[in-house]
Amino acid sequence: MQKSLERDDGTRDKLIHEYLGVDLKKVWKTIKEDIPKLKLLFEEIVGNYKPKQA
Repeated sequence: MQKSLERDDGTRDKLIHEYLGVDLKKVWKTIKEDIPKLKLLFEEIVGNYKPKQA
């Protein structure tokens, strides 16, 4: 998971600058596969968060 978060494959640039050439199958795959993984990661981070006491 961490490696996929660190990769820079130009997805943002493609979506912003070349939207007519976006592979919708890849976008859908990201929505179905990667976003749920990110949700779990964020839930874990939030669940482990302990605020500093003043």
